[in-house]
Amino acid sequence: MKNTQKGFTLIELLVVVSIIGMLSSIVLASLRDARSSATKAAGLQFSSSLLHTIGAYALGYWNFNEPDTDGGAGVSAAAPQDYSGNNLNFSSAVNRTSNIPTKSGFAASSPSIIRTLTASEWSSIRPSLDGYTFAAWIYPTAVSSGSNVSPVVVLDYSPTGTNRPAIYFGLSSTQKVVCGDAYLDWATGISSVEAVSMNAWAHIACAYNGKYSLYINGKAASVTGDQAATSFAGNNGQAISIGRSNASSSWVYTGYIDDAAIYGESLTALEIQNLYAASAAEHGLAVK
Repeated sequence: MKNTQKGFTLIELLVVVSIIGMLSSIVLASLRDARSSATKAAGLQFSSSLLHTIGAYALGYWNFNEPDTDGGAGVSAAAPQDYSGNNLNFSSAVNRTSNIPTKSGFAASSPSIIRTLTASEWSSIRPSLDGYTFAAWIYPTAVSSGSNVSPVVVLDYSPTGTNRPAIYFGLSSTQKVVCGDAYLDWATGISSVEAVSMNAWAHIACAYNGKYSLYINGKAASVTGDQAATSFAGNNGQAISIGRSNASSSWVYTGYIDDAAIYGESLTALEIQNLYAASAAEHGLAVK
């Protein structure tokens, strides 16, 4: 008897293989989308958690994301608002940039602003300054020359007979992170051994709890200077400055600043690492 059973032809096999390939591509794409959504959700959850912990310490927080005022035609200037809840808002506008890899917002562009503090405002934040942290994302495009500082965030005052910042936080002329209290001596404070790269985003922080510590991109930095120097931050506070200081007209910051903050606690190394991790990706850096 003749066997009439037929197998698959080559064309039929190729059709089946191509269909399987298409289905596999759809499944893999769905998995990638699901993984991306889960990562974003985890990031939002982490940021929310961070806001409720570290954010509770904030004395002042400026992210420069105020609404665009030119109808969306470009990046407009805006007066930075304080999102810490302490209403330390600036009245002067700063130019802004959208030169942030994945952030749907702005950063300040070479800001030079000062916000005078009333006596009650200073007294309300003064008790917390026995331990404090300054932090910001920076993208320097130039630095001041000589012994001048390129200030990022400064608490200014001018006691009788001197004109010095209470606490200065910024970059030296050699691109080192510097932080200290110049009430008695300009040399009071510390400098990082490592230099910050020009034309690139970096997260920097300075914490004080009886001694100074510096952090670059979430990691503790090796430092030079007097880490145990006494801070006199409570004396005669007059103003908060971003990108400048009353101390000297030569103290000028050139470049971008984002997420500038003053915290009323000396943040731990882990908290500063988490602060970096929360927005490293949007500034084009890997979480370490």
